[in-house]
Amino acid sequence: MGDIRVRPDYRLKGIGRALFSRTVAWAKARHCMTLKIETQNINVPACRFYARMGCELRAIHIDAYPALPDEVMFLWYKKRDNAAPNPNQDHLVC
Repeated sequence: MGDIRVRPDYRLKGIGRALFSRTVAWAKARHCMTLKIETQNINVPACRFYARMGCELRAIHIDAYPALPDEVMFLWYKKRDNAAPNPNQDHLVC
């Protein structure tokens, strides 16, 4: 997933949750088994949001942004709910 951004004056109204739910539905329609989401250590509200959405922080890349030495890449993953195991599709990450 590239970006979910909600203007500050529209936050805490369920818009981010609705966008994320729509993204999950989009991935499900394309038989994706896992969503991969990138954020940075400096975006604490986004990290909290993805954790609330059931995502797991599985990777941290300290040197991902050479031009921004204070920023660290966080990769979050969310497995599709109620997905029946399928060895031919378990690798599909969106």
